[in-house]
Amino acid sequence: MTKIENLKNVLAGKKVEQIPYSFWHHFPEIDLIPEELAKKTIEFYRDYDLDFIKLMSNGMYSVEGYGALANYAKIPKGGKAEIVQSPISSYEELNQLAELTVDSPVFARELKSLELVFAEVGKEVPIIFTIFSPLTTLKKLLGSQFETYILAADSQPIFHALETITKATQKLTDEAISRGAAGIFFATQLGSFDHFTTEQYEIFGKPYDLRVLASAERGWFNVVHVHGKNIFFDLFKDYPTQVFNWHSTETLPTISEAIHLSGKTIAAGLSEDTIQKGNLNAIRNQIYEAIQASQGKKIILTTGCGISLPVKKEYLNAVRKSKALVEAALKDFSAQTA
Repeated sequence: MTKIENLKNVLAGKKVEQIPYSFWHHFPEIDLIPEELAKKTIEFYRDYDLDFIKLMSNGMYSVEGYGALANYAKIPKGGKAEIVQSPISSYEELNQLAELTVDSPVFARELKSLELVFAEVGKEVPIIFTIFSPLTTLKKLLGSQFETYILAADSQPIFHALETITKATQKLTDEAISRGAAGIFFATQLGSFDHFTTEQYEIFGKPYDLRVLASAERGWFNVVHVHGKNIFFDLFKDYPTQVFNWHSTETLPTISEAIHLSGKTIAAGLSEDTIQKGNLNAIRNQIYEAIQASQGKKIILTTGCGISLPVKKEYLNAVRKSKALVEAALKDFSAQTA
């Protein structure tokens, strides 16, 4: 059975012999060169025999095209990219934000990476393309001014910016699927009680999210990723995607709760921090607990986010080895007790 067939069986709710798995991390500097990113992505996929590829686009690409400048120096040491210069210096300038096209240099670069990976391995493994929610992109653009601007009495500039960003994001989403993506990894970094009330997200987030996801409806493997803790699970569980992904080892819901209440396949179970630190007992335990909680159905074993660098190859290899060990042990136990 191919990786694509196996994953489609999981999405259909069937129990499979081998539960699909994947993980990802950034490739700093390399991710600015399509040919190098494609080469590294394919190498990474083959090294760990992943069951799907999450294309690790530059984490700031969604704002880079608008003129934001970022510093990536901290990523190799476990840090995050930082915006050092925003093209927005005043609230009124939000009204001047221009819509990007898929031919814009940054979008074209990201799509080129996708094309190159798909040309090499697209017939054997699903590839999903990272798309940031419009509100997440706006937050990255505005930085520390975001909270002040979003709560301003006159919301018109905010709505203009969200509309502009949404239209561009829709076009990019549609183009990514046209160029071979099985779906999108739709990432929201603000879907949490730590940032908003649900009422606020219903105004500034959800309407624009749903428009982007409508542009991904041709995809058969769309994932909604809700970043952080204290997430709006009841809001996102009904988003029109096949898969739900969150930091399952750090925050609610539980794995069984997410499956039962959303009806979706979940991508969860592994802690990126545990892998990065090489806690091999915890890696094995997380795999065991995830399989037991899901009863081996409607689950893809993944991290809740990208693994921080640096990370040793032996720790990444431990995930595949532990999964094989646990699956074999559970199969033997089931046969003995049948």
